Amino acid sequence: MTSHRSGDPFAAPEATAHRVRRSGPAGPPPPSGVDEISTGAPPGGVGGDGADPSVPASFEAFVRTRSDALFRTAFVMTGQRAAAEDLVQESLARMLPVWKRVSERGSPDAYVYRVMTNLHRSTWRRVLRRERPTFPLPDAPGPDGIARWERLHQLSRALAELSPRQRSAVVLRHYLQLSEAETAAVLGCRVGTVKSLTSRGLAQLRSSYHAEEGLHG
Repeated sequence: MTSHRSGDPFAAPEATAHRVRRSGPAGPPPPSGVDEISTGAPPGGVGGDGADPSVPASFEAFVRTRSDALFRTAFVMTGQRAAAEDLVQESLARMLPVWKRVSERGSPDAYVYRVMTNLHRSTWRRVLRRERPTFPLPDAPGPDGIARWERLHQLSRALAELSPRQRSAVVLRHYLQLSEAETAAVLGCRVGTVKSLTSRGLAQLRSSYHAEEGLHG
């Protein structure tokens, strides 16, 4: 396998994580059936005549601007496109009923990452799509995104060897670049526990990463 890695694969997402759509030749296949938000809004976006009043425009704006970063984070956590897709959809569905309160407190990112982390650590198996609204997830990456996807695949394989708590701590602290206090708040533990989880997790990750690099380099 030819390596396209550049930089540290454990680095935080680039600024392009906030893009709504990608352009260019198709890369890995996009998640199926999630191109439109099925909330009753007419084609063309939020704000048109007949838009569903039950879905706040501010929530749809949050979904549009954050779905790419959320999906990539979920993919790193789960290592599977389908599981990542379900994790994001379920997290957003749980966020919608409390959106007004969460957004007024100015903490939608912290809330959705907490929901994602708790769902990932729980024993849930699958989400029945017919019982939940669906939200747009990112299209397949263009040429500039292929190398990033390869790094995500490599990182997700290494993360799969960690315990769920170590995996969550490493993703929150070193992929999303939350502070130790913010990570502790999301995980519901002490800062000292975060330090221990991330220290051991990173040591194992880097060992796995360098071992794989030796095989495929």
